[in-house]
Amino acid sequence: MFNIKWIFPNAIEHRFMTWIAHMSINRRLLLASVIVAIIPGLVISLLGGVHLQVLNVYGQAVQVSTDSVTTATTQLANLQQMNANLISLQSGKFVASNVNGTQDAHINLLKQHLNEEIATLQMTCKQTLLRYQQSYQLATSDNMESVRRQLANDKMLATVQEQQRNTLALVIQQEWPAYIQAQNRELQALKSNLSSATTYDLLMVANEKFAPLEKDWNNIVALAETMSDNVAQIDATYKVDFTVFAIVASLIILFVVAFIGYIVHLTIARPLSDLVKLTRRISKGDTTARIEINGSDEIYLVAESMNSMMDNIVQLIQEVQ
Repeated sequence: MFNIKWIFPNAIEHRFMTWIAHMSINRRLLLASVIVAIIPGLVISLLGGVHLQVLNVYGQAVQVSTDSVTTATTQLANLQQMNANLISLQSGKFVASNVNGTQDAHINLLKQHLNEEIATLQMTCKQTLLRYQQSYQLATSDNMESVRRQLANDKMLATVQEQQRNTLALVIQQEWPAYIQAQNRELQALKSNLSSATTYDLLMVANEKFAPLEKDWNNIVALAETMSDNVAQIDATYKVDFTVFAIVASLIILFVVAFIGYIVHLTIARPLSDLVKLTRRISKGDTTARIEINGSDEIYLVAESMNSMMDNIVQLIQEVQ
């Protein structure tokens, strides 16, 4: 059975119960109603607020990490397409050099299209590299703040940050410029109509420069996917934590309601029950029946009045006798 001594030491319990007992029943019931309404409301509001805040941060983290994967994957496809176009240009020159020197209109149109596409992809890839570093670098980008918050307890966070930062720096500062330089030499040689052997050698150099660029950007894609997967896993962990928190909050609400109910029982229901027992004893002719109730509320006043009434009745009986 619940006991208030489980909560308060004896001295505090006495002061608390005295304070409650001297409060009017109306105020006591009003206070109990307010507490029962406010405490659960506060707990539910707090729980809902935390839940919405976490969902907001989680939603941002999922969106940003997904965008990071999409951007990195698109960039990889553009890099591969650009290098494939360069190889196609070399193949076009080889074909053109084996048709007795005549210029095929379809081949010329294809060369023009490939050159234009390579120029467009160069610009797109360059812009994407800089934008990716600014927007999706996990260690420094403001855009990745929600991801960092979600992965704050992830043991792999520091490792992923370091690997991504170093790989991005290597790609942007060394591998990308080296490949573009080799690519431009090949394009210039093709435009200058140098020999197929010369342009082929330059293509091999460009391919050699492309290999580490492609490899490291594949690593960037893999790191982005790792971040995205880790963020997605946070959702399952959060659901467990939120369930535990909700259970604890429900127990707190139940405890508050039970505590208020116990106080009402102790200070109102029990004294009223004692009054009922007193009136039954009096109705049976027991002139020794008395009741002792601590406090100064309405129940106390009724009890004192009944005690005084019985004292007066006993005194009158004695005088008559």
